[in-house]
Amino acid sequence: MCILKAVCGILSCMCIFLVQKHFYVSVTGLFLDYLLSKGWQPIAISILRAVVDPQFQGLAMALFIFTTQMVGMIYPVILGWCQQELGLSEPLDHPTRFGFFLTFATCVPNMLSIPCFYFSGNRYVEHKKKEEAFIEAAESF
Repeated sequence: MCILKAVCGILSCMCIFLVQKHFYVSVTGLFLDYLLSKGWQPIAISILRAVVDPQFQGLAMALFIFTTQMVGMIYPVILGWCQQELGLSEPLDHPTRFGFFLTFATCVPNMLSIPCFYFSGNRYVEHKKKEEAFIEAAESF
């Protein structure tokens, strides 16, 4: 599910930032982005709660929230620096280049998240199989 959300995020961000001549197409992309690609955090939190031992759940949740907040605070600073280095300090002077810059800046994190979601999904399936085998073994006694 999270991989599908990441792919929808890539497509909708391309629609938002690359289609600059049609306002309604861009707004439709923004609507689809909010509708389809946001909301991965509750899924990740539920997986964390299911996989992590109860005594470490508080720490796991704190690390997850801390990491997402730190990345959310540092990434705009990095993007601002890149924007200055690329000479895009005035986006209205080069709207097409700025659109490609924003598309790259929003699609790369989505692309990087796909393998992470894939591997964590596989690990979650393995965890559930081991848990079911443990329950079956306990019930057989």
